[in-house]
Amino acid sequence: WLTGNARNALSDGEQALIRNYLGGGGNLVLAGQFIGDDHGGSAFHQEILKARHVADNSAGRIVQGRGGSPSEGQRLLLIGAGAGNGTLSPSSMEALGAAEPILDYDNGSGTGAILYRREYGLVYCGFALEAVSGQGGTTPRSRFLANVFEVFRILDVPDQSKAPELPDEPHLIGAFPNPFNGQVRIAVSAMSSASYRLEALDISGRLVGSIFEGSANGAKSEYIWNADHLPDGIYFVRLSSGGRSETIKAVLVK
Repeated sequence: WLTGNARNALSDGEQALIRNYLGGGGNLVLAGQFIGDDHGGSAFHQEILKARHVADNSAGRIVQGRGGSPSEGQRLLLIGAGAGNGTLSPSSMEALGAAEPILDYDNGSGTGAILYRREYGLVYCGFALEAVSGQGGTTPRSRFLANVFEVFRILDVPDQSKAPELPDEPHLIGAFPNPFNGQVRIAVSAMSSASYRLEALDISGRLVGSIFEGSANGAKSEYIWNADHLPDGIYFVRLSSGGRSETIKAVLVK
């Protein structure tokens, strides 16, 4: 969820959407230069985003991975990508509770991004992630996101010590990784050979993709949904079978 240099980018409704999504165990990358400026004193910022806003403008041009964090060794340049105006007002923050700092501004002005990985997964950046260019041998945005998605993938791994009971009817297990970049795996479990249909919908409920239609061919099946042609945002995968349906959220971040 990239807000660039937009002011008041998160409405009350969008904050509620994020709160509900993360409350369901979702994973999210959220980035923007003015999120802390506009919402830093709110309960949403401190309780959900797990950060205390420190400064509106850190004057930082580079963020580097905190030692011992998943971003250790990375160095992100916030100019040169032609997007997001990344040096307009990059904010600094302090990680709260179980959140951990993963990127610090190299000018010593504080933390630029935090990671929370408990009941949900969250990476919150106080700068415009769209502005990360990868110029001059620095870390490209794609590598930073791939690293984040790997952390989220690990969080999504279920407890293998308990063998789940597979339902007779087809059932959505989940989407992996989530958030995803371009392609996502949709896992379905079913003991019977019942037929079902998998479809992708946008946040308004509009059909944007047909993933599968047919019969179960095993206890667990996986399908690839390619969403390269779609814009960033929240999508829903719907399974329909025998007059019943269920959905899961999938967040596309490019």
